[in-house]
Parts: sequence; C-alpha cells; structure tokens
Amino acid sequence: MCTTSRRNFLAATSAAGLGAVGLGEIAPVRLFAQKRPATGRIDVHHHMMPAGVAGAIRQWTPEESLDAMEKNNCATAILSHVTVPEPLNDGTEKARALARQVNEAGAKIVQAHPGRFGFFASIPLIDTEGSLREITYAFDTLKADGIAINSSAGKKWPGDPSQAAIWAELGRRKATVFIHPNTTPFCCTQFPPGVVASMSEFDNDVNRSVLSLLMNGVLTKHPDINFIISHSGGTTAALAGRIQDRVPKDRADLYPYGALDKMRRLYFEI
Repeated sequence: MCTTSRRNFLAATSAAGLGAVGLGEIAPVRLFAQKRPATGRIDVHHHMMPAGVAGAIRQWTPEESLDAMEKNNCATAILSHVTVPEPLNDGTEKARALARQVNEAGAKIVQAHPGRFGFFASIPLIDTEGSLREITYAFDTLKADGIAINSSAGKKWPGDPSQAAIWAELGRRKATVFIHPNTTPFCCTQFPPGVVASMSEFDNDVNRSVLSLLMNGVLTKHPDINFIISHSGGTTAALAGRIQDRVPKDRADLYPYGALDKMRRLYFEI
C-alpha cells in the first residue's frame, strides 16, 4: 500500500474494515528522520535472514532487499524473522537466546539503513517469562516497531490462556503484532496426494489464530493491540460471515457486538 509515513502506517488503527490494512492514527512508533523516498509502499511482510542467525533458509543481505524495494517503489520494509517457529518455542534458554540474536540483528540493520527498514521483534511466545523479558528489551532498548509471532507454535495458538500476561503487556504498550502463518506440525497435516501444507494450511492456520484470539477474549480485553494478519488474513475474510453466524450468541464478554465487529478491527497484509 502507498503511504508517506511509517509512523502513520504502523500506528494506524482506525476501524478500516475487513480486507485491507488500515490507515489512521494510533500509538506512535519510532520513525527515523533521515532521508528516504517521500512516497512509496511500506512492506510489512518482509523476511530477514541475517548471516549467522539459526534458521536461515538461504543467503540474504539487506542490500538484496534494498534492490528489490527500489524496483517495486517500496519506501520502507518492516523486517521480521518468523521462519523458525519451533526453535523459538521449545521453552529453553536456547530459544530465548535465538530471539535475542534475531532481534539484535534486526536492530543493527535498521540502524545501518535509517528510514528504509524497521523491524518486528521475535518472542518465544510459549515462554511467558522469556517473552516478557524480550518485549521489554525489544521496545525499550532496540526500539522495535512491533512484535512478530507465528499463527501457531509450541502446540498452541496465540490466544491460549497461558499467554495472557504477554497480551496484557502488549496491550499496555499499544503494540503492533504481525501474525505470520505456520503449518501446525502438531495437527492438520493430512492432505490429498501431491498437496503440500503451504498450498492451504498456511492460510487455514492464520484463521485458527484469529479464532483463538477471538474466543479467548484477547481481541476484547486488549483493543489497543494492533493486529496485522498476513496473507490477506488467510481464510478469515472468506469465513467471517460463517464465524459470525456460528459463534455462541451468549458471549457478550467476548464480542458484545458480534464476532464480525471484532474481526473488523484487524488489519490484513495485502
């Protein structure tokens, strides 16, 4: 999408409706003042694979991204490293160290190319203490633009009650949270011959993550969290009417004005 300010874009949360990333005014985020294109797209789904960081699936450099950004009129790319969900969510010190390594690498890239990159920090989501520690470091020290999580990890979807303290902290910070697909290796992996998980399961699992956030009250309890859902929201938009019709009608605590009202507050990466 085209915009002139990463601040306005990543901070935007006026109700924009299903199917598009919204514009508006919300909690301010860091914005470098150095020169960059006056107009152009902001890419919120931009993977970084820094050298030396575990989980990289190929060689990558920031210069490679900058070249692609110039060719496609992209003013700023918001980096995220969400290609290693399971190593980040095994509940070990190694996972905490990986999150720290990923985030410090992202911050260094942003500092080296002011105005052209931002970054969403990784957290070990199933590790509450580790996540809270990393959220503090990522925002207060590294000045991250938001948090990136997978649609599922550690045999849990992101609305799981065990993660309540994490959402409370992100809500307090009015944070932006980018949700990237996972293929849920712990379920839903039986496909017809010749069909691979990435053909459909990425987008189905994105919808499961949205339903998890909805049905566990995260969307209601923490309305100041700005969720960006990747892959155009996965299957959420197609199923929104069905979800609205089939959720329990006696849960005003979760969706006082209906499930669709909550889903309209999401931002879809297009």
